[in-house]
Amino acid sequence: ATNAVKDKVVSIITPIDFDHCNYLGNTLAEIAGEKADIILKNAITCPQSEEVLDVIKARVKAQKGILTVTGEPMLMAEDIEGQAFEYKGESYFIGLLGDHQLVNASLAIEGMLALIDNGFNITMDHIKYGLASAEWKARFEIIGEHNNRFNLIFPRGKLLVLDGGHNPQGAEVLANSLKKYFGGMRIHIVMGVLKDKDYKKMVSILGPLARKISTVTPSSPRALSAEGLAEEITAQGFKAEPYALIPLAVQQALGDYYGEIVVLTGSLTLFKDLGVKYL
Repeated sequence: ATNAVKDKVVSIITPIDFDHCNYLGNTLAEIAGEKADIILKNAITCPQSEEVLDVIKARVKAQKGILTVTGEPMLMAEDIEGQAFEYKGESYFIGLLGDHQLVNASLAIEGMLALIDNGFNITMDHIKYGLASAEWKARFEIIGEHNNRFNLIFPRGKLLVLDGGHNPQGAEVLANSLKKYFGGMRIHIVMGVLKDKDYKKMVSILGPLARKISTVTPSSPRALSAEGLAEEITAQGFKAEPYALIPLAVQQALGDYYGEIVVLTGSLTLFKDLGVKYL
């Protein structure tokens, strides 16, 4: 669809992993080939596996373009409010958490630098302001009493993490962020998944972090039932209980012993039922 834009200046390819395999292919090289078709000339990507990078390089060469691979951002300071980092000698701040967001930020910076090189009226101040003010709903988004926009009660300073990770890669990123920011704390996961996703792998990644997993059914014809997901979680040796309503499951998790941190995850379709529309 992006190739409908015929005067595209630059194409950006984020980390490639397995997802939508029924459309994109069953190997990373096949998936990379589908992604690389967005490249009309110049491209920006982050460090990728060798097989993925080979495909991207071949496409750029065929288009007689230029490939830029991002460097490594240097984290300077962080807390749950955000991350300060340096990239190519410049200082930046983002309110998004997780190591993967530094990778995303470096891609955005390189994209803006490419536009500057092509005559766009963008300054470094524009780039820094854009990153500092960026929000990404339901991507390791932390909700507490201080920013509660739901009909929820947050007892004893508990926090709710909203994360739309819906495949093993997303689950891995979420697990790493939970260990990084909330390691040692009791975690209660509220989880709902689509049955065409690799939810068994997701459970194996997130299950060891949770004192308990409450399961819910997303509002989708592709949804796996809360009972079906609970059976899989129990089969893998973790504690699970199904709930009929998503807000009820979240409120119950906030109120019980099992979670100082409550996490709602598994599908982006979950969050409209919590009371907020995400675009």
